[in-house]
Amino acid sequence: MTSNKFDIGGPINSATFVKHSETRMMTDDYNIVKEIGEGAYGKVKLVTHKKTGIQRAAKLISRKHVKEEEEKLLFEEVSILMKLDHPNIIRIFHVYQEPRNFVIVTELCSGGELFERI
Repeated sequence: MTSNKFDIGGPINSATFVKHSETRMMTDDYNIVKEIGEGAYGKVKLVTHKKTGIQRAAKLISRKHVKEEEEKLLFEEVSILMKLDHPNIIRIFHVYQEPRNFVIVTELCSGGELFERI
């Protein structure tokens, strides 16, 4: 089921191919391999897509830490990122609205923290 929270209308772009679900769980489509990061709002997990075997990163944002106004900003940011297609901007593949978490599945960028490299 596709949500109306993300505006992906208009010309075909990368957002056209991002899957958004309010009814499915991330684990319906991905196997969790391990935790690879943690922040103030949640955790990042290394996941493997069940059908393709491709590894990706899943950012789990705890709903209990997101206020209503922050949720709106989160959806706006994800909506913008879904439309972008640039080699220096991480791609979003799936967005899930689970009972306990918002889950954003992105391409996996290995090699450590960007802050440490700078």
